[in-house]
Amino acid sequence: MSGSGFVPSDYPAACSYSDGRNRSKGNPYYYYGTESYTEFDGDGQLTSAVNYVTNESEKIIYQSEGHGESSLSDTITDLMEKNSYTLSEVNLLMSESVPDDCDLLLMNAPTADLTEDEVEMLGDYLDGGGKVMILLGDAGAEDLPVLEGLLKEYGISGAEGYIADPTRCYQNNYYYIFPVLSVSGDMAAGISSEMVLVGNAHGLNLTEPERDTISSSSFMTTSDQAYALTETSQEQGSYTLGAVAVESTADESEDAENEETDSSDESDDAEESRLTVISAASLIDSQITDTFTTLENTTLFMNVVTENFDGVQNLSIEAKSLGTEYNTMRYTGVLGLAAVFGVPAAVLIGGFVIWFRRRKR
Repeated sequence: MSGSGFVPSDYPAACSYSDGRNRSKGNPYYYYGTESYTEFDGDGQLTSAVNYVTNESEKIIYQSEGHGESSLSDTITDLMEKNSYTLSEVNLLMSESVPDDCDLLLMNAPTADLTEDEVEMLGDYLDGGGKVMILLGDAGAEDLPVLEGLLKEYGISGAEGYIADPTRCYQNNYYYIFPVLSVSGDMAAGISSEMVLVGNAHGLNLTEPERDTISSSSFMTTSDQAYALTETSQEQGSYTLGAVAVESTADESEDAENEETDSSDESDDAEESRLTVISAASLIDSQITDTFTTLENTTLFMNVVTENFDGVQNLSIEAKSLGTEYNTMRYTGVLGLAAVFGVPAAVLIGGFVIWFRRRKR
């Protein structure tokens, strides 16, 4: 869309420009020559404004730093702001504990392992009903042994190597996978096509948690024809790409005082800790989410984040791209050949048959 003339200053607040300039500030009107719009965010801005007015509490998400973590993309931070989430940073090495106002601790693609003191800090935070979300990048759980020890405590262990899935891959690139989603309720909100793409993913396996109070489940897996590949081995099987471990915890002093109370009363006082692990930080990589805008990566991620908060729904709407959108086909072998050669051949043959019949009349 392009044009020239005078435009009110409040109009561009819902639009982004290819030249990156911000038109929403300054004089009430401005003159411009030729502009091209890259996306439209009217629905998202309106929903965000309504959510801001009606939302009773603001959730604070702390991003860990100090381990080579990756920054969140502008797309993700924008969606979080629309859902009234406040983003802050914390370096656990410089802190005595996880901040008291932390509603969710997010660790995005760490490349260096945690220290024993940091893991103990995370364990104490979870024991008190905390919420932790970890996205693994190039360094899988098996490459971060101290962190992996914490995950194993909650029944999640890493599989060695990268995951390839020949049956659910993008255009014969076995390392770019369309996972099988197992989501329901609020986790499934806004997900219709179940088309989510991840690349260079590590695998996870669900194991027996160290405590009976912990229950773990997967919400994103490969097919059963996937492989965990290293330089020296390949193991076929179904691998978890996203898992959640939940534990109901109660204060020990309260338990001592209420030893003889009904179990229903005890459950009322219990707090629920939640550990979420996604084995592919590429789920929210801008190279995927901004290129394939028809995918539901961002919707799934925001739903997973929102599941950590009681009484909160994912109301963020991503801006609609006005640029070129790329289709994502899982299998391009025989189907691709049929589309490229089969359809034109069928049209030519059909046309020849009709022409030949009419010619004989």
